[in-house]
Amino acid sequence: MDATGSMGHLLDQVKNTICVMFERATDVLEEYSLPADSFEIQLVVYRDYDSLESVLQVSGWEIKPLNLRNFMNTVTARGGGDYEEAIEVGLWHVNQEQSKLKDPNFLNSLKTEFLKTELETIKANSIPVHTFYVMKGAEECFAEIAFLTGGQTGFLDVNSSNGADRLIDLITPLILNDVGTINGGMGSRLVEEYKKKYPKSYA
Repeated sequence: MDATGSMGHLLDQVKNTICVMFERATDVLEEYSLPADSFEIQLVVYRDYDSLESVLQVSGWEIKPLNLRNFMNTVTARGGGDYEEAIEVGLWHVNQEQSKLKDPNFLNSLKTEFLKTELETIKANSIPVHTFYVMKGAEECFAEIAFLTGGQTGFLDVNSSNGADRLIDLITPLILNDVGTINGGMGSRLVEEYKKKYPKSYA
C-alpha cells in the first residue's frame, strides 16, 4: 500500500476492514471444509525516498487479523507522491519474499530505473500483482504493473460512503481464489460462494 502523505484515508480503511476480510474469507472456507488458517496476510506499506528511514514498513505474515490491525495502528501517511518511485520499494519487497534487510544502505543503491527489472522478476515467478489506485495520477503506472504481472487493476474511491465495502469486496475474493486454486482448483467456486453470501450493497 502507498503510505505517502495523501493516503491517510486508505490506511484508515484498511485498518477498519481487515478483520471483516478475515471473517468473510473464513466463513466461506468453512462452508467447504477448508481450514480457517489456509491463508496468511502480510501488509506492506511503502513511501518515497524522501522518507528514507521509513520508506518500507512490513508486518509479519499473520493468520490473526488483530495483529494486522495493530500493525496498521503504527502506520501514518507521510512523504511525497512520485508513484513509480514509491511503488518500486514495494515491488522490491515482493521479490525479497520477506527476507531480512542485510544491507542497511540498500536504499541508497535503489534507482527508479530498476522498476522494470523488479516487475520482470515478479512476472518470471508468476506472481500476480493486483493494483488499485485511489488517485487518477497513479492509473497508468498501476495499470501497467497489473498488466505485466497478470493481476487486476481498478479505481478504488476510499472517500465514498461505500469505500470500505468496495475494499473488502476487492480483496477477499482474491484471497479465496488463491486458497481455492491450491485446494483442488475450486477458486472460482469459493468466489461465487462469497458473492452469494455477501451480495454487493452498492451499484
